[in-house]
Amino acid sequence: MQLTDSQRYCTPQEILDLVAEFWPAGIVMDPCSDPESLVIAKHKLDPRAGHDGLIEPWRGRCFVNPPYDQTGRWLLKALQHASAKPTNEVLCLVNAAVGSDYWREYVWPHAAALACLSPRVKFYCVAKQKWSPNPVDSAMVYYGPNRARFAEVFGKRGVIVTAAPSIKPAA
Repeated sequence: MQLTDSQRYCTPQEILDLVAEFWPAGIVMDPCSDPESLVIAKHKLDPRAGHDGLIEPWRGRCFVNPPYDQTGRWLLKALQHASAKPTNEVLCLVNAAVGSDYWREYVWPHAAALACLSPRVKFYCVAKQKWSPNPVDSAMVYYGPNRARFAEVFGKRGVIVTAAPSIKPAA
């Protein structure tokens, strides 16, 4: 998977501070890493170095800020990873595209919780070499067993929606 500079947007420190508060032991894996990223993870998969986080296996607690033109594929991989082992957890920072096909398939019926982030997140745009606000709302989607802790931490930055994974969306 090759990314152009226009697809490279890095997560701001204030979001990573919440991730660190949620996971004091740290992020185990960043499966779509970037050399410009502020994310500190024990394992990183960088597409510019020939890695493909959609194919290669993930480990433990994963933080994902994916290329947004492939969000559905990344959410599916996050769901698969979190479902594979009870101790696996994934945080996905994505656009709050609540009516999209990928939200209907991978978020609403499966996520443990999500935070609708406010104010809008400012990402570091590698192509522009500056911080730019996302033109749409962002959400942190959580797959894992610690729903109450997620709500406690990420509720500081947005409205928490506790998903009901046992309820299937209408056809």
